[in-house]
Amino acid sequence: VGCYGCWLPLPSLGVALSDPFKLCASWVCARDGGGRSSPHEGFAIACVVVFVLWQTLSEGFMVRHFACSPSAMRSWRVWTLLSSSISHCDPLHLLHNLASLFAVAPQLAARVPCREVAQFILSSALASALASLLWASLDHRRPPPFSLGASGVVLAVFAASAALVPDQHIILYGIEMSAKHAQSDPQTALPSSFRDTLYS
Repeated sequence: VGCYGCWLPLPSLGVALSDPFKLCASWVCARDGGGRSSPHEGFAIACVVVFVLWQTLSEGFMVRHFACSPSAMRSWRVWTLLSSSISHCDPLHLLHNLASLFAVAPQLAARVPCREVAQFILSSALASALASLLWASLDHRRPPPFSLGASGVVLAVFAASAALVPDQHIILYGIEMSAKHAQSDPQTALPSSFRDTLYS
């Protein structure tokens, strides 16, 4: 498939169904060109694009297609398991997640092959969406809540980076700290004055 001289081979249906995460990771890293691709940068771009959609399309459309909820699953909108992780309707929510992601993801990408990072991001997005569905099933508020945002992916990247190199130092919101402290909870890693400003 392609246009204007840019073509990408489509895999067979059997390959696509047997390992969809590997397939997506291969597409993300297809243009590696011998250098290092950055799946987290592609993820960040997708977050920004969807944020723009929140500002231009109807809220009802965006909630149906970019928010994960039990009602979405009952309606077989299974793509929201992944699309919700790149969905931010609030600019501060988006900026917080992107700042946290870029504080640590480059170090992870420098140590782990592109395809493995891409697979990890996709898996983290799916796992966080499933966790939110479990929480929603235990929450008896009406109407039932929905989830969106990249926080699950960001925390997974923090945890992976801290597990690989626990003594590495990162800069989060202009504050240098070790990854093992930041990954425990980015909110508690900040001084109280910063927490009060950012999370009030």
